[in-house]
Amino acid sequence: MSYKGIQPWRAAFLAALLALPWLAHGQTKAIPRMEAIQRRDDVYLYVEGSLGVAWTVDGYGTGVNAVTQAITIRHNRPLTISFEGFDDLHKEDLFTTGTQSVPMWLQFRASTGSALLTETPLIRAEAQNGPLAYGHVFLPTDTGGQFRLEMLRTISIDAGVGAGYYRNDGRITISRF
Repeated sequence: MSYKGIQPWRAAFLAALLALPWLAHGQTKAIPRMEAIQRRDDVYLYVEGSLGVAWTVDGYGTGVNAVTQAITIRHNRPLTISFEGFDDLHKEDLFTTGTQSVPMWLQFRASTGSALLTETPLIRAEAQNGPLAYGHVFLPTDTGGQFRLEMLRTISIDAGVGAGYYRNDGRITISRF
């Protein structure tokens, strides 16, 4: 069907041409090419090191012992760290002589080598359970993509602690988002 001899598709084409901005003779206008933009974001989290420690009490006596260990964390996403299950050391031997548990104190420190990110006080182990530094978020822009988490453990042996093997299994959870 046509209107005054013009097909409808031709009328739409002419209307579109009239709507275009016209250039003077000899001018050209570049029309940008539309290209698909691709972004590949490889998420990574690497943890290197060990935080395991064992103490053996060889006999009666007194003393204080402290051990500091560290892990290195590399990341490109925000992280939080939380602790669970840390407590005093409990005797695992069959010997029932002496005290059956040894108090343990913990302190955590996170740093980038040049800057301290957060630090907890040296307090009883069970008080450290929960999010590190009240939910501190480690951003890659703050850490440079890498930081070191140090764990200081201190025990104090008194005369009532008997010989044996003492243990506590705590868990550190690293969450990225």
